[in-house]
Amino acid sequence: MAESTALRELADRVLAKGRAHGFDDFEVTARENGLSEMQIDAGQVSLLRSTNEVTLSLRAFSAGRMASVELNQVDSESLALSMQQLSEGVQATPVDEARVLVGPQSVQRLEYGPVEPSLEQMHERITSFAKVTVTEYPDIKMEQSGLQFLRNEMVRLNTKGLSISSGTGSYSFFGMFSGKRNGRTSSFNYSGGHVSSLDRELIDIAAVRRLMASSVREIDHKPLEGKFVGPAILSPECFMDLANSWLSHLRDGTMIAGTSRLRDKLGQKVASPLLHLSVRPADALFAARELYTSEGYVAAPSSILESGVLKSFMLSDYGARRTGLERSPNGGGNLVFERGLSSVNEMIDETKHGLFLQRFSGGYPAANGDFSGVAKNSYLIVDGELAQPLSEVMVSGNLFDLMNDVVSVSHEAVNDGTTEVPFVRVAKLTVTGK
Repeated sequence: MAESTALRELADRVLAKGRAHGFDDFEVTARENGLSEMQIDAGQVSLLRSTNEVTLSLRAFSAGRMASVELNQVDSESLALSMQQLSEGVQATPVDEARVLVGPQSVQRLEYGPVEPSLEQMHERITSFAKVTVTEYPDIKMEQSGLQFLRNEMVRLNTKGLSISSGTGSYSFFGMFSGKRNGRTSSFNYSGGHVSSLDRELIDIAAVRRLMASSVREIDHKPLEGKFVGPAILSPECFMDLANSWLSHLRDGTMIAGTSRLRDKLGQKVASPLLHLSVRPADALFAARELYTSEGYVAAPSSILESGVLKSFMLSDYGARRTGLERSPNGGGNLVFERGLSSVNEMIDETKHGLFLQRFSGGYPAANGDFSGVAKNSYLIVDGELAQPLSEVMVSGNLFDLMNDVVSVSHEAVNDGTTEVPFVRVAKLTVTGK
């Protein structure tokens, strides 16, 4: 697919304005975002909308100071105002020598995915989804569902000689639903993901089918009596939510602030030996891929965990300069937790008394990793079987203990088009009912 000539010309024009304005350095990122969207309302396709938007992200540097501005109006008056805002901004911000621009890259353009949406196929798939839902899951109430085609063009230029561009396309499906029967309802749930083509039914994307079937069963939820500390099986969605909080201790914020509990753990065991984590940007495994980092480097793979041993941090170029540590070759978007040897059924069979935790709703964990929240869409496990679906109960634990307490990993995994994550079984969580 060819680069957008109009977007390149816009970026060239804005870069020239930045040079002429007298900044020490200047960068422009021009984006053109195309969206085609269909939604379902009362079982019928209710919306067909196509939009196209051009946006600019500008960064200016003067005397060690940086200012940035975003704009979605690209006329001469808006550009002149943005230059004035940048001039004022670089005078007001503190000096930070760690903020620098990236120079030329070996790769100038990257691309993937379809260029144009298949509107006919989109209509066919979303109509089929509405019919399949009614036929196979008549007790499901759809709160919201929609299918989009996303097309993004990007051109990025700066005064250091950086000149890169990308063109990406993918479909994105999202569904939110709950079970409803005889006046009783389950807690709502949701799923969806990105795909590069519509060669399969929407209900088979990510965890949509599994969570719909579960929502029907959850209609007959019951409260948990008492409290126990025991094993728990975490769904991929739930595990990823908690793992992201753990991963924040490898990223800029906590590493720069000095509050990361993992900063001095490089090369040491920080998690269960069953956990292997890598980042695979631009991998065909994903329909939505990281091509360049946020600074403009070509994204490359990295290994975060190997048999529970911490192999690398997840620092941006800025974070690396602030901490004096190595920059990550990617932004950490396309995460892959490797699949294990167990099946989900085996993990349930091995659990005498525990929790099947499908969704966790809670505040951000404390600095020491302690967390607590509500277990939603979850089940009590009794004698190796999923027993009663539970009314909302509380769960609590510690992130760092949880990552070390993983005792089995499933060979089934959920790929939502950006990440791939299996089910995990942990040795213990605290579960509190009424």
